[in-house]
Amino acid sequence: MFHNPHTPVKCGGAPHKIMYLAADHWRREGVLKDMDIQYWSGGTKLFAVPRYEKTLLKVVERGGIKLNFFWKLEEIDGPNKRARFVGFRRDEQGRGEVGGL
Repeated sequence: MFHNPHTPVKCGGAPHKIMYLAADHWRREGVLKDMDIQYWSGGTKLFAVPRYEKTLLKVVERGGIKLNFFWKLEEIDGPNKRARFVGFRRDEQGRGEVGGL
């Protein structure tokens, strides 16, 4: 699970960089097919600049990364390796949860 907060950050691309590097590493190690890579974001789309977003969406597809937008991180349960999110888009209000962190 990789996360980009719903609040402004200094470098919006930082959460992306480690995710893409990890996916590439797992691809080179031959284990990418066994991974469940998820990107949870408080944002509305992958990247604000359409030209770059178009390219990054191809990288996401190549890495088999599942995109989740309009989610705010609510809680991290370290001992149980779970993260809980709250949706704030009208059609996705409610809660989302990721386990196995």
